[in-house]
Amino acid sequence: MQVVIGGPYSYYNAYIAGNYDNIEVASDIATSMTYMNSTLHNGSFTAQAYGYWYNTPNAIPTGWVEMSQYMYTTTGMWIQAGSAAEAICNTGERVIGNHQFTVQADLGGGAGTDATVRVYATQNADGTGDKQLLVSVNRLGQADDGYNLFTVSNTGTGVPSSFDGYYVQVVIAGPYSYANHYLAGNYDNIIVTSEVATSMTYMNSTLHNGSFTYGPDGLVGAGYWHSTESAVPTGWQEITAYNYTTAMRWIQCGSAAEAVCNTGELIIAGHQFKVSADLGGGDGVDATVRVFATEYADGTGTKVQVASVHRLGQATDGYNLFNVEGELGATVPPNLAGYFVQVAIGGPYVDHYISGNYDNIVVTSVEGLPITSITYMDAMLHNGDMESLDVSGSWNDHDYDANYIPYEWKTLNTPDANHIWTAALGFIIFDGTRAGVVNNTGEKVYAGQYFTVSARLGGRTGALAQVLAYATQNADGTGNKVLLAQVSRPGNDANGYSLYTVNGDAGPVTISELANYYVQVMCKTVGDVNLGGYYDDIVVTSHIVEGATCGDASHPYPDGDLNSDCYVNYVDVKLFSEQWLATGCVIPGWCGGADLSEDTYVKFDDFAVLAETWMDCTDPNPPCSYNP
Repeated sequence: MQVVIGGPYSYYNAYIAGNYDNIEVASDIATSMTYMNSTLHNGSFTAQAYGYWYNTPNAIPTGWVEMSQYMYTTTGMWIQAGSAAEAICNTGERVIGNHQFTVQADLGGGAGTDATVRVYATQNADGTGDKQLLVSVNRLGQADDGYNLFTVSNTGTGVPSSFDGYYVQVVIAGPYSYANHYLAGNYDNIIVTSEVATSMTYMNSTLHNGSFTYGPDGLVGAGYWHSTESAVPTGWQEITAYNYTTAMRWIQCGSAAEAVCNTGELIIAGHQFKVSADLGGGDGVDATVRVFATEYADGTGTKVQVASVHRLGQATDGYNLFNVEGELGATVPPNLAGYFVQVAIGGPYVDHYISGNYDNIVVTSVEGLPITSITYMDAMLHNGDMESLDVSGSWNDHDYDANYIPYEWKTLNTPDANHIWTAALGFIIFDGTRAGVVNNTGEKVYAGQYFTVSARLGGRTGALAQVLAYATQNADGTGNKVLLAQVSRPGNDANGYSLYTVNGDAGPVTISELANYYVQVMCKTVGDVNLGGYYDDIVVTSHIVEGATCGDASHPYPDGDLNSDCYVNYVDVKLFSEQWLATGCVIPGWCGGADLSEDTYVKFDDFAVLAETWMDCTDPNPPCSYNP
């Protein structure tokens, strides 16, 4: 990196000079990138001479390599590719995960040609190793093309996070085998860019083995997974037997069998997930594919379902499989950002057997609908149903009784936990002599939302079972503490050990000072010794305050917010740079909003406004949650 002050007259056709101090240079994660254009990696094929590449070295554009003949540089410095010719440019640029790539090029060639540009992510900078297509663009030649070239472009889906750090390779033309016809064609002015993805693919036939094609020995073999290593598709693992790979390379799951693929791909908050698959299995089966967000890449920790698809088998199915597309799941809330994508087939018996036949799983996501609520605890998230390994035992401190304590829950300032019990029916019992039990979820509070709590509660006459949700200053529950919402129910001996669902009232709207506090859930019984409160199935939810929208009177667009999204960030810098030194700016557009001083000229005083409001955000929705 080089930093320059001042400069020659020729830079601006004006003297620069000036006084300088306190220079700061910073960077952040890019929201858009350029990998090739006329000046970057020679997307315009500038060369020192014209001629065939194989016998005229000076005709080879800098950075490009001929993989197969014949490539030809014309006098106009655009490229003609022969019928089976291919050339590549290993740019050395790094792929950015969760970006989607766009390629634009000037293509031509006449009837019988299919001029094609492909952009790959390669494992190594020299193009070797794993290689995945990111995006391609092509144009079928027409008889009247002559030597004219025509601008075309295409945008791919988002790049999986597992390709983050791969390298960008650009390919023109290619072998007959690529498309089962000749490509050839004429090429110029290739531009490769990327921006934050609006759609993503996490699994398909080539990504994470969604078609169960590959195994440890190449093509997967037939057999039971538990006894035939070569029958286990690469990337998949058996959770419960029996899973079977057929000779046709689709999977049969036994009545209670389950298998998962921990993809390692990152969940994107604000996206909605969808899964499709070829399913079958005959009468009595319910072939089911589920997509989860898991806390850790190996599938452990908190686990939340984000999409699913299933098909009830029919008596006439035989060994046929039928493509089924699931519905979009709910928009992923911000508290699941950074979780990992897990795909599961089959599953345990809950109220019926699943089993079934499976193939060709595709998992995708798109930008979701605005989030109106966030779940912080339920049966799947932070153990709201208070499951433990064993039941009918106390929470005392002895190691051999630790299995009675529901995971993620702990006693609160209670050295002796003998009076806190996990009942045989799976719920929790304790009386008012105990300080309570808590779950420090680690989930963040956002401003501009109100919380509700529901739970199944019961207890003895004279006891009051309470569930309280707090915002705590620190993730471990320490520091300042503010009540968000609560629910309670008085006990009644006449109800025995029955529990009843109670829905609490909405709490107050969270203020901006609570943003980035953490959600703690507490169970606390009011009552004397032996007056137990009973607890189970706790659900904590927040709701975005209705009516608050970007751009309303309480959430005005900040100065410098050129794209009117209530956030001054890199998108605005990009738009500003496109208008730099523009003149003649007038109402209503003011040069795309870049003339912030509204003096008809985009210059340094406008940039000063942009810099002063940098990262200002008035969006009422997460992650800003601005609440004036």
